Amino acid sequence: VYASNITGLILRHPDTLITQKEVNTLLNNMQPNTTAPITGISAKELWKAYNVTGLLSSGISGSGYTIGILDWYGDPYITQVLQVYDREFGFPNPPNFTVVPIGPYDPNLGVLTGWDGEISGDVELSHSMAPGANITLFIGNGALPVSAVIAFIDQERVQTVSQSWSIFEWYYSVLGPNNYILNLQLADEYYALGALKGITFIASTGDAGGSGY
Repeated sequence: VYASNITGLILRHPDTLITQKEVNTLLNNMQPNTTAPITGISAKELWKAYNVTGLLSSGISGSGYTIGILDWYGDPYITQVLQVYDREFGFPNPPNFTVVPIGPYDPNLGVLTGWDGEISGDVELSHSMAPGANITLFIGNGALPVSAVIAFIDQERVQTVSQSWSIFEWYYSVLGPNNYILNLQLADEYYALGALKGITFIASTGDAGGSGY
């Protein structure tokens, strides 16, 4: 049984809302030598950084392959977001883009938990680096252990699975042995099984430069 505060979902202010009063406070308290990043890295700059430009110019764009992306909870607007991204940066739409829920699925939870932003970045940049590849976005349910999610993916026709999540090691000492078995020990076995089937699993290092999993 799942219950949500639908009123809060519709009427809540976005987390990024900044008032003029807050802006004035920041300006008044800003030190003269304070600096902050003002630009991001575009997809085409990433091509140069990872030497993708040469591959694309040689006609190697991921065509015939399927990228799997594992995220959680979902994003109700991800299809539209990818279409706008492609128009903005001049990319072709992927040959096929499919969202595959694993377990009970309510994509609005991705908006409530902030996973929608993570999903957008993962899908957009994966498509940027291999614009000719199919994309399968796997959406895990937070109530499922990692082992169940990976076991599901092992049965799918994907060549690479990009993952953007982590579990801190200290969780296991708090949550007990069952959590360790279901989310680490069994998960490792299903990762190995997927590798034997030809799936390459890629994990992020985390925003702080390291990952507990």
